[in-house]
Amino acid sequence: MRKLNIAMVTGDFYPDSAGGVQRVVYHLARGLVERGHRITVITRRLRDSQPCCEVIEGIRVARFASRADNVFRFHTSEFLSSQGVFRRVLSGERPDLVHIHEPLPGLGAVSVLAGTDVPSIYTFHGQWSVQWLDARVHGSRGGGLGARLFARYLRGIERLAMRRSRRLVALSRFMARAAIELYSIAPQRIAIIPNGVDLERFRPMSRRKARANLGLSKGKPVLGFAGRLSGEKGVSVLLDAIALLRRRMPGAVLLVAGQGPERLRLEEQAHTLGIGEQTQFLGYVEDIATFYNALDLLVVPSIREPFGLVTLEALACGLPVIGGPVGGTAEILRAVDERFVFANMAPETIAEKVSDVAASVSAGLRRKCRAFVESRFSWTRMVEAYETVYLECLEA
Repeated sequence: MRKLNIAMVTGDFYPDSAGGVQRVVYHLARGLVERGHRITVITRRLRDSQPCCEVIEGIRVARFASRADNVFRFHTSEFLSSQGVFRRVLSGERPDLVHIHEPLPGLGAVSVLAGTDVPSIYTFHGQWSVQWLDARVHGSRGGGLGARLFARYLRGIERLAMRRSRRLVALSRFMARAAIELYSIAPQRIAIIPNGVDLERFRPMSRRKARANLGLSKGKPVLGFAGRLSGEKGVSVLLDAIALLRRRMPGAVLLVAGQGPERLRLEEQAHTLGIGEQTQFLGYVEDIATFYNALDLLVVPSIREPFGLVTLEALACGLPVIGGPVGGTAEILRAVDERFVFANMAPETIAEKVSDVAASVSAGLRRKCRAFVESRFSWTRMVEAYETVYLECLEA
């Protein structure tokens, strides 16, 4: 196969930051390097101690500066700084193709590409504008006129970055429909490539040992949530559901892994509902695989999750997952077991589903979860699918 020189443009990058998009970009870049491609990742500099340029596991990393003291300075510096770094990359060994993973620095890159013959593709990891507004509306800050106008501005940035790219990759059918309906992307320009998951890191282990590592008792049912604590993730509704579960599942414990702007409000809500003692907010969890293996059930109450990397990680550990009826997570869960999807997002519905599925968990169901991910979502499959799209883009 032809060996390519690819520049990837993103916001944050693993191991600088450990979010979902960051890890996907890292594993994609590393997989491509292992297959002989030359990869440069253009990413944000998070700390002054970080070098502007370095090589991480064969991946060349070039960092741009940004100012986070207010929104205007952040957006302006992000755009201009990513432009500057990208110009330097372009003036060296010109890439065959540019792969954009986030809209704001991506827009900086495609604006530099104007007038060149270097094509770009855009991976639609999430609806930036929609998720931002969802977080406001369902969080503590509200979604007034100013928030809606800012969301429209974010959508404009997304649209420009997408429409200036030759191809668009959606993580799910849900995201492909959103690209068509919200951003007027032609269906023939869209390829669907789901993210992969690290099948070595996320695998079944002894639940007894996992619970001992987290200091949990053996007999109590243990439910979990993992993700950013912001309004669109639906943790507030989950807490309401847990309060309703006290009669159905006495002694059940909820573990919440993650940080975010809504943490204090959610902790206060748990105490107000009378479930403060049975709800543990763990913050950032380094060994998230052990966390998954300690649970009986993972609950994903997000309003419209674009894909659901957390869902795949948990399933890979043999952990049953239940989630809402809209978004990429619902597509994954329906393919595993129709019982894993809520009919709606009412607390009563979630409580009933948690109780019913938790009662049906068996060794066979856990094996089914693991086998499903093994058959469809390896990093190798993802890397090979992107290679195909790269070549199609260059031959178009």
